[in-house]
Amino acid sequence: MWCLLLARLLLMTTLINTQAAAERRPVRTASSLGLRISKQADDDYVRVDGPGGFDAELLIDEYDYRIVVANIENPGQAFKAREALLSVWEDQSGTSASNLRRIKYITISEPSVVGVLDAIWEAHGKDPEDEDDYYIDSMTVERPGSDEENWMYNRLRNKNPFGSGAVSICIDYTETANHYIDSFSFGRKGWDGRWLEIEFGVN
Repeated sequence: MWCLLLARLLLMTTLINTQAAAERRPVRTASSLGLRISKQADDDYVRVDGPGGFDAELLIDEYDYRIVVANIENPGQAFKAREALLSVWEDQSGTSASNLRRIKYITISEPSVVGVLDAIWEAHGKDPEDEDDYYIDSMTVERPGSDEENWMYNRLRNKNPFGSGAVSICIDYTETANHYIDSFSFGRKGWDGRWLEIEFGVN
């Protein structure tokens, strides 16, 4: 009886893993997505625009394996914004998306992200609406162990588009098949300066 149940469980696990692997695909190139990348004249950022009104201002830091996102808009959803980030990384760094370790969002105004960050700060005694406290020291929320629960990590991972997008990066593309979200770091510099950095680990 137990042997039969174990065999069925192993079969189901194999089928799930096979299906997940089959659904992963390579990151498409920036040109195949129709992205146009131009250097900013006065800094190290690049401006990216493309189909469906896609528009982004990014810094590609190949030395620290990081993308800094100053702005990103994708109203037409001609493709996923996360794939555009990976495509620009590969185009500008000259390396595979498998080398990417960090995505940092700055000057965050997206309400769902602001709400998650503010809830965590409030739980730690900070008032994010205090106009006399424009700076909030950085915090890091690490991935909990398999038998642990962390509401902050879960909200950062699942309750905002930056976190859920990072989850999809880990499961959608062959280059990042071994990635997982290791930690979230965040803080605030000035009234509009909320920032969030997602760090990936690699199995």
